[in-house]
Amino acid sequence: MKCTSNSIYLNNLKKKVLLNKKQESCLLKIISIQNKIKKMFLLLNKNLHFFYFKSDIANLLNLNKEIFFKYYQLAIKAKKYLIKAKLHLVLNVIKNNTNKGICFQDLLQEANIVLIYIINNLFYQKNESFDREYILLLEKVLVECIRNKSLK
Repeated sequence: MKCTSNSIYLNNLKKKVLLNKKQESCLLKIISIQNKIKKMFLLLNKNLHFFYFKSDIANLLNLNKEIFFKYYQLAIKAKKYLIKAKLHLVLNVIKNNTNKGICFQDLLQEANIVLIYIINNLFYQKNESFDREYILLLEKVLVECIRNKSLK
C-alpha cells in the first residue's frame, strides 16, 4: 500500500472528533471574548503609542491576573481544538473544487489558512453560523485562487 501525504492526512483526520452545537457554541464564545480582548489590547497600544502587556490589560479590566492568564491560555487551547474539529468541514468544501485546475494540497493549504484566519478574527454572534461564514469566505478565496491559476 502506497503512503502519500494525502492518505496520511486523511487517516489522521478520521481520528478527530466532531463537535456538537453546544460544544461549538461554548468554544466560539471563549474565542470571541479572547479576540475582543486582543482587539482592545491592539487599540490601546496604537492609540497611546506605548506598549501594554497582558497584565496591564488585566489591571484595566479589574481582573485578577492569574484568572486572566488562565482564561487567555484556555482561549488559545479552544482555538486549537476548534481548528482541529473543523478540518472535516475543510475537506467537505474543497472536494467540490478539486477538478478545477488546482491540486488538492494547494486547495487544502488555502482552506486551512482561511479557517485559521476566521478563528483568529472571530467575534461570535448568538444566531450566527460559524460554518456558513467559513464556507462563504472560503468559496470566495477558492474562486480567486482558480482565477489566478487560470491567468498564469
